Amino acid sequence: MAGVLNALGRFPWSLLIVLAMWLSYTTDIDLSGTLGLIFIGLCVFVLIIEFFKSGDIRIGPFMMDLLFAAIGLVAASSLITVMVMGGKGLSFHYILGCLVLVIDAILSPYNSFRTALRNVQLGGDNG
Repeated sequence: MAGVLNALGRFPWSLLIVLAMWLSYTTDIDLSGTLGLIFIGLCVFVLIIEFFKSGDIRIGPFMMDLLFAAIGLVAASSLITVMVMGGKGLSFHYILGCLVLVIDAILSPYNSFRTALRNVQLGGDNG
């Protein structure tokens, strides 16, 4: 069980949102029905997982989390730029996906910093 949780903690979940947005754009899938609800559920799931992942304050996972958050932001903004330049309008789902990526990029370092401060105050091991 610990191996599965460790693997889940290392997976860049935010990039899954970018992949879903890219697939729906390239295949011209309409996200207004059931697939849109699944996408919203994926966004909520990713936010929860990324928030709990950021509680791990070791430097390696923290730096990887920051790197993937930055990659996700760049990829999503590039995709939105391609969509707007291509003449396709933005739907609620694409804006939500970008918003989740921005929230993840802001919340993850904040949560890691808060956890590190709490561990230092308690005299716990922070490495």
